[in-house]
Formats: sequence, C-alpha cells, structure tokens
Amino acid sequence: MKSTKLILLGIVVILLSSFTIKSKHEVVALYLSYEDYKTSKLNYVNASKIQLNTFFETPYISVTESNSKLKLLKKNVYGFKDASAKTYRLYQNKVFEIIDTAGFFLYKNFTTKNLTNGKGFIKEDAYYFSQTGSSEIVALNISSLEKAFSSNTKFRYALESAFKTDKELTAYDNYNAQYKIKYLYSQSLQ
Repeated sequence: MKSTKLILLGIVVILLSSFTIKSKHEVVALYLSYEDYKTSKLNYVNASKIQLNTFFETPYISVTESNSKLKLLKKNVYGFKDASAKTYRLYQNKVFEIIDTAGFFLYKNFTTKNLTNGKGFIKEDAYYFSQTGSSEIVALNISSLEKAFSSNTKFRYALESAFKTDKELTAYDNYNAQYKIKYLYSQSLQ
C-alpha cells in the first residue's frame, strides 16, 4: 500500500514538473508555413493569447483573438516566436528551438532524464538537425550527419577527425561565434 502511494506521488510529481517545463513558452506569433518563416511573416501578432497545449501533446494550438477562439492543428503550423524573440519549429507534435541556420538547421530540445538509482529527474538538452528548414528533423549524431551529407566527402572526413563522440558535436567556438560543426561544414563547401 505504501509503495503504491509512493509510485502515484512520483507520477504526479513527474507530470507537474513536465507541465512547468513544457509550458514555459509565451508565444507571441506563429509561422504558418516554412515560407512564412523564411520571409519573417508572423501571423496572429494581435492575438490576446496563443496557447501551445503541450502538456499532453494535444494536436492543436489555441488562438484567442477578438473574443473568438480558434484551434489550429500543429501539423499545419511551421513554428512560433516567443516573448524572448527565440524561434521554434513544430515537428511531429514536438517543439524544437532553432539555434542555427547557416548551411543546415540546428535545433535544441530537452529530454527528461532519470537520475541513477531513481532519485529524480533532470532536464537535459538534446540536439537535432535538418538539412533544410522544411526537411525531417533527426538526432544530431555523427552517424546521422554522415548519412545526411554522404555526398560531401570533405565534411564526412572532417567529422571523423574532429569529433570522437556525439556530445562533442555541440561544441561552440566563442572566438568565431559559431558552432564548430558549422565551421567544418562551411569549410567543406570551399
């Protein structure tokens, strides 16, 4: 009986922490398409409220504008801009922060990771990429980069020599103000 109560309490804590983490975005406008994103065309900028409904991965976004409420399917919305001017892409009902667009797109998302011995959960950033702003988003790792850019031999060889682990792919060069992987990619095109 006591263990059942602890399990239920644990589930409630996980759900509540998930809710507070996922509902942090104050959405100020939407990009309805990739074309809107490319041309910086923001939609629903005068809406009094835009709600992502991410708690249970609801498939729609709620927009309140002029006392009327509208529901947009997430699969029909490219992304959004939040109050801190960060830009996000919606893909397969998940939110990905767009962190770099030079050459190919880099994204950041978070995962909740269980600490060892079941002593709690931590938020951990996870990185992703897509070859274009409208193509499939995949996990950022050496193998998927080599597959995506298989025809760019210089880049593949640069990846193999510069990075030994997948975690190293997110290294940032403060002197050049860019991700090292982006530098290698741009050099491979010359």
